[in-house]
Amino acid sequence: MIPIYICDDEINMLQAVRHEVEQSILVEDYDMELVGAFSDPRSLLKSVENDGRRGIYFLDVDLKNEVYDGFTLASAIREIDPRGFLIFVTTHGELALETFRYRLEAMDYIEKDDPVGLTVRLRACLNEVRARLMAEQRDVQQVYSIQVMGGIRHVPVQEILYIETSQKQHNLVLHSDSAIIEYRAKLSEVENSLGESFWRIHRSYLVNRVRVRQISLKEDSV
Repeated sequence: MIPIYICDDEINMLQAVRHEVEQSILVEDYDMELVGAFSDPRSLLKSVENDGRRGIYFLDVDLKNEVYDGFTLASAIREIDPRGFLIFVTTHGELALETFRYRLEAMDYIEKDDPVGLTVRLRACLNEVRARLMAEQRDVQQVYSIQVMGGIRHVPVQEILYIETSQKQHNLVLHSDSAIIEYRAKLSEVENSLGESFWRIHRSYLVNRVRVRQISLKEDSV
């Protein structure tokens, strides 16, 4: 799930952007969550540091803060989250070129004075983020790395059929298209590392959901 952060010291605008983000997530069913809407940039930075995930940031440019304006805040975010998505929301459209001077690679620059345009552009940004992340997932083949006999094996995730507990205590057996590998690990830890693409169908079995062809409720089998 992708975290979303908002920072604006104008409370009315902060709430307006927050409302649009929440509505977009609800209507479009984005795999995103609004982590926080902040008027204090330092609070936002602290939250980003604690979270550690790649995020989406809607930032006001003209922050009334003694340390940060929107651009310096974005620079600080870049140090924590180099691949995050930056979107500026401001009344100062003439400052858009400043993003190039700071080398921020902003996704968009949305003007506050146009409420309808704000909604359209904000949703377009979230759609673009989703499209980019889906493209990245297609381009990068995920691998699952396991330690076997003092070495490391890298198994493409898409080739894994299922993982089961072994008769040997604290061992697992991975079944893939080309190999059966026994190694030392806990199934609960593997489940957390592989994420939602795998189903825990039994306390002893973890299956690759994209490789499931049929589920038989009658026979209680996959």
